[in-house]
Amino acid sequence: MNEREPGSMGVPGGKPPADADALLRGVETELDALAGLTTVEQVPVFDRMHGALADALARTADTGGRFGAGSAGA
Repeated sequence: MNEREPGSMGVPGGKPPADADALLRGVETELDALAGLTTVEQVPVFDRMHGALADALARTADTGGRFGAGSAGA
């Protein structure tokens, strides 16, 4: 009936992990720009990065599917 495919991962109804890759690339870009900012200017950047990292993690979260070959799990 409502069985998952082997190895299925992600948030039900969520966007594919490729979106998570784009979020992580954006965080990397923001990290590179931090050196040129004042401490006050860095605060909102860290807030944006935190949100992007949390979103990327949620999009790749394990929803109970089977682990890949050789993976020990948590």
